[in-house]
Amino acid sequence: MVKNVLKYLRRSEGFDLTQKELGDALDLSTVTIYKIENGLGVNIATALKMAKFFNCKVEDIFSLEEEK
Repeated sequence: MVKNVLKYLRRSEGFDLTQKELGDALDLSTVTIYKIENGLGVNIATALKMAKFFNCKVEDIFSLEEEK
C-alpha cells in the first residue's frame, strides 16, 4: 500500500488549501484528491505533478508501507 502526506502538505502553512483548491491547481477532481489522501492509489504523472507543485520530491509525499 502507498502511504502519503498529501493532506498534511495541503493544510501546511504557506498552502492551507482545500481539496477543491488543490484539485483546481493541479487540474484534478476533488474526488481524485480525496482518493489519493485516503491511500486509494495515484498514478506516476499525478505524483510528479504534485511534487512539482509542492516543490519537493515524489518520495517526500509518497512512500511504500512496509509489509508485515
